[in-house]
Amino acid sequence: MMGPPHEPLTFRDITEVFRREKRSRNITEIRGDFYRAIGEFLETLRRDNEEEMCEFPFSLKSLSISDTMTKARSKATQIFEIRAEKILLMALRNASGVSVVTDKLTKEEEFLFDETLMALSTCRSSALPLHERAFKGMIPHRVPEPPPEEALAAPLPDESAPEGETPLEESSIGEGVVEAKETIDQVEPVPAPIDERSPVEDHLDDHLIVRVLDDIPPFAGPERDYVLLKEDVVTLPVIIARALVSRGKAVEVNPNRIIMSGD
Repeated sequence: MMGPPHEPLTFRDITEVFRREKRSRNITEIRGDFYRAIGEFLETLRRDNEEEMCEFPFSLKSLSISDTMTKARSKATQIFEIRAEKILLMALRNASGVSVVTDKLTKEEEFLFDETLMALSTCRSSALPLHERAFKGMIPHRVPEPPPEEALAAPLPDESAPEGETPLEESSIGEGVVEAKETIDQVEPVPAPIDERSPVEDHLDDHLIVRVLDDIPPFAGPERDYVLLKEDVVTLPVIIARALVSRGKAVEVNPNRIIMSGD
């Protein structure tokens, strides 16, 4: 476990973080000011190296400091890349609806996670618009309406039956038609479904209404650019809205509470 944020970072600390991050499949816990502390550590090495070079050019100490600086930069870069790869996978899983824990990220990494999640959500909404609405526009199955009674009551063609045969209206075919009519008369017609959806509900097929809880940096959406401020109540594409809600940046608003103008 790393020391408190106020303690200076050492090369041994950087090496320890690198080893733990390489061994762990999941992102590990580091001090909150890790990246800033690395910068301060490298700046201290740079000053020490300049002072040593001024007094004793090409001394062993100067060479040692330069070597430490090179190794520290390399380890710091590898640590960031390893953790960034894990963060990208976390954002991808979260964009797919899987809950992830982000309490081990630094502030810089939280920004990376949020921006990646927003980009994934925006791209998914733009690239897969039909996928999101695949089953929303389907017409529900309806029972065919019975033919009008006038058609059933229409007289059969008056054709004289050949000698020795029963006339068509007295045959079993005619009886079957009468029986079918009586059966159909007993069935109540199924009324066509009535569209009782309000204009708000119809608009929300692929959108959600949310209330923004924090100021959010401007970002590009599939339809337009967004600038969201705290306490804004806006309609957003489903993917973007769910991403904000899952990150605690917004809460969904019940559309039934919205009063349409003119009602």
